[in-house]
Amino acid sequence: MLKKSFRLTLAKPLKFDKKFKTDLFILEIGESFDPYPRFAVVVPTKFCKKANARNRTKRLVFEGLSLLKDKVKISNYKILVLGNFSKLKLAQVYKSLEKVFDKADLLINA
Repeated sequence: MLKKSFRLTLAKPLKFDKKFKTDLFILEIGESFDPYPRFAVVVPTKFCKKANARNRTKRLVFEGLSLLKDKVKISNYKILVLGNFSKLKLAQVYKSLEKVFDKADLLINA
């Protein structure tokens, strides 16, 4: 799981400037004032009706982000999930995350 310092709470309204979309995610990028990247994951009830499926999906995405956080440029990121990932494996989620960050040209070692 991603450490709390790397997680972004959406309680305060934040401005996200750029958007990148793939078949599984919408990635929104905002300005960061921290010395490290911060992430927020949103799973709408439209794609996961049950709360335990939404929570599992968030945990999977956060785990994939914890593996990817050292390779990503410093910024605030909001990831909107466009599907139910509760049945997917971590490797598949990691590949999808890497794909969306590569499309946005945000990977450092790519």
